[in-house]
Amino acid sequence: MFVFRTGPLLLLGSGLLLLPAAAVESSFSREIQPLLAEHCYACHGPDAKTRESGLRFDLREVATSELKSGARAITPGNLEESELIHRIFSNDPDEMMPPPDFRKRLSDEGKAKLSNWVKAGANYEQHWAFIPFRKPAVPTVKNGDWSRNPIDNFILSRLEEQDMKPSPETDRSNLVRRISLDLRGLPPTIEELRRFGNRPGATPSPEGDKGSLFSAQEYSLLLETMIDSPHYGERMAQDWLDLARYGDTNGYHSDSVRDMWLYRDYVIESFNRNKPFDRFIVENMAGDLLPDADDTTRVASGFNRCVTFNEEGGADPDEFYVTYAVDRANTTGQVFLGLTVGCAQCHDHKYDPISQKEYYQLYAFFNSVDGEIGAGGRSGYHNKPLPPLLKVSTGSHQKKRKELTSRLETSTTELRNARERLEFTDPSGKLSPALEHWITSLALPESGTLPVRNGLQLHLDAGSFDAPGGFVKEWPDLSGNKRTALATGQPKQFGRALNGHPAIRLDGKKDFLRTKSGAENLEGDFTMVLVLQFTEMANHQMALMWGDESQGKRRAFWKTDKNKLSFNGYGADMVGNADLKRAVPVVAIITQQGPDNDTRFRLNGKDGGGGGVSLSGFQNKAITIGANNAGAEKTAADFAEILVYDRALDANEQAAVGFYLGTKYEIDGDWNPAPAEIMALAARPRKEHTEDEQKKLFSYFINYVHPESRDLFRNLESKVADARKKLEEANKNLPSTMVMVEMKKRKPAHVLMRGDFRQPGEAVEPDVPAIFPRLPDNQPRNRLGLAYWLTDPGHPLVARVMVNRLWKQLFGTGLVKTLGDFGTQGERPSHPELLDWLAADFVEHGWDIKRLQRLILSSATYRQSSVDRQRYQDRDPGNRFLSRSPRFRLSAEEIRDSALSISGLLNETLGGPSVFPYQPANYLSSIGKGWKESDGDALYRRGLYTFWRRTMLYPTFQIFDAPSREFCSVNRPRTNTPLQALVTLNDPTFVEAARVFGQRILAEGGNNDLDRLTFAFTLATSRPPQEDEMQILSTTLAEQREEFRGHPDRAGQLISNGKSPPGKDTDPIELAAWTAMGNILLNLDETITRE
Repeated sequence: MFVFRTGPLLLLGSGLLLLPAAAVESSFSREIQPLLAEHCYACHGPDAKTRESGLRFDLREVATSELKSGARAITPGNLEESELIHRIFSNDPDEMMPPPDFRKRLSDEGKAKLSNWVKAGANYEQHWAFIPFRKPAVPTVKNGDWSRNPIDNFILSRLEEQDMKPSPETDRSNLVRRISLDLRGLPPTIEELRRFGNRPGATPSPEGDKGSLFSAQEYSLLLETMIDSPHYGERMAQDWLDLARYGDTNGYHSDSVRDMWLYRDYVIESFNRNKPFDRFIVENMAGDLLPDADDTTRVASGFNRCVTFNEEGGADPDEFYVTYAVDRANTTGQVFLGLTVGCAQCHDHKYDPISQKEYYQLYAFFNSVDGEIGAGGRSGYHNKPLPPLLKVSTGSHQKKRKELTSRLETSTTELRNARERLEFTDPSGKLSPALEHWITSLALPESGTLPVRNGLQLHLDAGSFDAPGGFVKEWPDLSGNKRTALATGQPKQFGRALNGHPAIRLDGKKDFLRTKSGAENLEGDFTMVLVLQFTEMANHQMALMWGDESQGKRRAFWKTDKNKLSFNGYGADMVGNADLKRAVPVVAIITQQGPDNDTRFRLNGKDGGGGGVSLSGFQNKAITIGANNAGAEKTAADFAEILVYDRALDANEQAAVGFYLGTKYEIDGDWNPAPAEIMALAARPRKEHTEDEQKKLFSYFINYVHPESRDLFRNLESKVADARKKLEEANKNLPSTMVMVEMKKRKPAHVLMRGDFRQPGEAVEPDVPAIFPRLPDNQPRNRLGLAYWLTDPGHPLVARVMVNRLWKQLFGTGLVKTLGDFGTQGERPSHPELLDWLAADFVEHGWDIKRLQRLILSSATYRQSSVDRQRYQDRDPGNRFLSRSPRFRLSAEEIRDSALSISGLLNETLGGPSVFPYQPANYLSSIGKGWKESDGDALYRRGLYTFWRRTMLYPTFQIFDAPSREFCSVNRPRTNTPLQALVTLNDPTFVEAARVFGQRILAEGGNNDLDRLTFAFTLATSRPPQEDEMQILSTTLAEQREEFRGHPDRAGQLISNGKSPPGKDTDPIELAAWTAMGNILLNLDETITRE
């Protein structure tokens, strides 16, 4: 800290005598302010809490004023009277500044600059980023022929200042590849390379095209092809989702799943539609508050809901309400202002003019979300939706709904037409004889003998035998088919168990009986008839079944855990509506018939519901009583009689059998084959029927008795019901997403002392830092007003920040290298005038992103070769002056996408829920989470759609530097580690891609090795191999063939990787060799690098 001298100023040390006699005025914003910010602001800057001696160097009026000691830190034009100058040259540890223990030492060059600046008058300027930009004049250059548009003039003028020259234009194929990777995140297709790529013997286009290998028309067409691709939006969305901290989970410890993919799809569509960026900002910041808000803008407001959520039990909701609003304020500052506003959460910003109060004024825009859950609270809030939510009818949902509506309308029309057929509407028509025959058959038979034996496959009667000692070893079959049921456990025979009649009792624990055969005749239509009473009602119970324990292969009489008479097909089930009760004897009938397996239930003669089920064949021949075929789901019941038919009994037959059994076992029921009203009509002579009564009889006959009409109607009714059910499910299961909804009455906001939610201080209202223009008077003081403030053309930062990001996308580094810090601690622009020119041009042309990208892509600067000829290694080691095009590795997602694209595996579908590609087994076991691997071509979606688990990111992406997105990420690092090579060599996706690449080479690459190697190398790198490269490739291919011929088992193992089907009729040795070549080519530095 400064402790000012009270005596007269001492003469300055000898170091000052080395300064030139005439001061050379330094640029404050370019040279002086960075020095003060780095070496002085920590103790003498904007933050009042850390400020020492009342001195601050960020304000001229304070730095030059007389302090309590009577001294002045800066006396403009007077070095001897400026304490600052004395201190920076002092060697006395008690006086020197910065202090000896300060980690950033001031260089001699820095001391000289400060001295020259003070001597020249110590003029201050506002920090460059806080000054509204104006469109500067385009500089003139010596080599005007090189420039293609104003961008080149700005770049070339700096090069010429440094006595440097630009590089020549790169070749056609590399430029095609560069543009494709920059705009789509994918390499060009072989067709695009043939259309736009290198042409043997090509020479530069005629004068007027600046010596380019492309004509102006060709190049324009190339740009339009790439920028109009639907994959453009995917590439643009990748960077934005890092900024928006998009994820598919909540973060923190439990990291439960959330639905946010609709926001991701909104971003993709917005970029593809070239939505003006100012409108995009408004929708993201306040889409819910717009006067014309719709589902799209409300989904966009999810930008502010991408914040993580602490669902843990014990987490204090009040703390995390603050945490979420803080995150939104910080993200707004990073994404739109390019500032580290979060540094003012606990105290005034140490380097930028943002006070803690101003920080909480910004925070106040974001702390009033209606219905937001704060945190887990006392018991936790796991695996639950996080309101406010919005259900959205997406394009795919609307398509599905349209298809289902059409199917419902078609089925309904078919059913109506079927019912209106003449033979089904005219009682006196051709079905009249059948009607009369049915009416005369309605009388019930005598009850002494079983009335229906046709199709009987199994007949078990508990009273037909005496079990020695009451313990049943076997239950004889009365059907004549000799299908005796053998006992497991100790079933017991009781003489008066069921209404005074014999029954076999199964205990529901160990007991069941099973035949050795019979089921082989029961794969089609059937009827089950059981007389029983349940003794215990717990759990699911299978009273009678046959088939296999597999999806759709079981046929079972099922008592559900809700005690409903039902059918169980092992996942192909039909639940009835009739209730089974404990110790109540019943006659239960289940029939199944027709192509849709129409299943119907009758309990004591009354209808128990039914419907169609989807079944498949089975192998097991056994029929089991009291359990399933695996011996589980046992039944606790008394069984008196069991009948199994290999056909579906009609209504009359069911009534006759029911009447027979009901009479035999004294069970009351409705045994008539038709409702009482119909039975009464049938009992009267026909001549007494009115026309309406005859129609009523005929209608019942057509709908429930006549096989052709009954089965047709049921089939069509089933189709109508299925379509209606699926339509209802589609409407019910709309995808939802987290959105913003503003409270009607805003929550109060306070300055939080030290950032602690438990220490509220001064109350604040929503506002923006004073360093910036004021909020518009004609807009509300909420997020919508903030959004319009951000998009004001006079805002000094927003357009600059965005064009800087677009520049970084195309050049690997922004004009301002520190993408998220345009403040005093950030780097100055390498080309400040160009940055302002681009920002002004961007706003002038309606915030049109695609137009700006076309402009940059059309520049000679962009089209330079990336070959580093080491010309300016000393002057510009980082290539900040852009004497050549930059070269940089692709992102994590792009590396994987490129491998899939080159191989031909890539699934190019846009949008939809996130997917789960291959991942190491048990990778998530440490956090107790699973990974349900996707099926089919969903495995090969672009990386953008990979499920983004924040606490344990998809490992391939993590290894290639993708962020967790727990917080806003403005710039991904690019590391180089051995793990990355292990991923691209061994990860299942890359190995499968190599195998499918090998299949593609063999199928499309030609008929000889030379053509195939050329094809493969071109697909991977977008250029043909050179002669020495071809020699290496040929030798390697021969070595791989020899290796796999000697170890065919290894060939089989290699080509078996992945779920995609291998090529048919392909020699395994040959495919393995080409798979190895594919693996090598996919791992080339050139393949995973943008040049």
